[in-house]
Amino acid sequence: MAALCLAFDPSSSLSKGLYTLGSREMQWLSMEPEVIQIGEGAISQYRERPFSSARPEDEAWIEVGNLSVAVGYFARERFYANPALRVVKSERARYKILAMVGAIAVKNQLPNCFDLDLGVLLPYGEYEDWVNLNRLLVEDLADFKFRGQRYQVRLGQFDCLPEGGGLLLRGLKPGDNGTQGLVIMVGYRNASFLLMERGTFQRGETRDLGFVQMLERVTETSAGFSSLEIAGPVCQAGKRVNRSPLKLLCRNEQNQLDHERLKRLISSIKTSRKAYWEMLSDWLNTCRFPVAQQVILSGGTAYYYQEELEKYFSQQGGQISWGSNLEDRVQLLIGKREDLKYRLTDVCGYFYWLQYSFAAHQPINPAVPA
Repeated sequence: MAALCLAFDPSSSLSKGLYTLGSREMQWLSMEPEVIQIGEGAISQYRERPFSSARPEDEAWIEVGNLSVAVGYFARERFYANPALRVVKSERARYKILAMVGAIAVKNQLPNCFDLDLGVLLPYGEYEDWVNLNRLLVEDLADFKFRGQRYQVRLGQFDCLPEGGGLLLRGLKPGDNGTQGLVIMVGYRNASFLLMERGTFQRGETRDLGFVQMLERVTETSAGFSSLEIAGPVCQAGKRVNRSPLKLLCRNEQNQLDHERLKRLISSIKTSRKAYWEMLSDWLNTCRFPVAQQVILSGGTAYYYQEELEKYFSQQGGQISWGSNLEDRVQLLIGKREDLKYRLTDVCGYFYWLQYSFAAHQPINPAVPA
């Protein structure tokens, strides 16, 4: 029986997993976030194609119970699934986990039956769903198919923490209750905070205040663009809205219509960027954080607003950190994938915590208030 230990983050922008197999070194895997239920006939028709050399994570579908579900890139490109940002993460996490476990099994030539120890990060507001998620996963993993191959996986140890928990714990051994600090995570879908004192999560909150809120403001005043289409170029344009990355969104800047379209887009980004920061800082004000020894900032949108966030928390007297130690560990793991470095830090810190905890066979959830 092979032993797989997986730390999983079902993010709305990119599902991320760090794992080990027995005593082997840590590995990583990422998948697009889309999930969609499909008919059995659609898969049969697809499998009639004469040739495919796609990686398992890029051609992922599962069958569990009476359901067939496409996941990730395959769901997006073949079945036009969307990230479903308004759906709670825990609802789709079970299918994302099955798909990632299946992809890992194929890539590493695991047998049809093996053991799994699993940790999952969920938004603070969805954390209480972990009991139901655990129950569903025990049933699903016991008998499912990945790309037509049957697997029977025994779920052994299971853990779930609120997002940001990995950054706060950062590989501490169980029983070390000296940790205290504040994590602020601002991602594509939402913004959240998690406050820990003396090893206990005191309180947290998740709001629909992610980067997509700003992008939707941009698209409202710049016809013809979608949030997904402009996300990358807007990030690359940065605080001062550099023109170069945005040119790629227009067919021909020399064309007068495209030139005007680009001007409107730049103006909309500047206005929306300011308006979004006002919303985000207003939410931070309402949270009424205590003076923390350490404030850890994380998430792609947090980096986009790096100057504003650092100024905000330095005025509050906090010691600001971006989890650089974890970023260095992640960089060694992923190599040249610079775009993923800061997106894997939370799940990386969580993985180190899981390794200590699972090895000790201890109850590992730090106390989280209901």
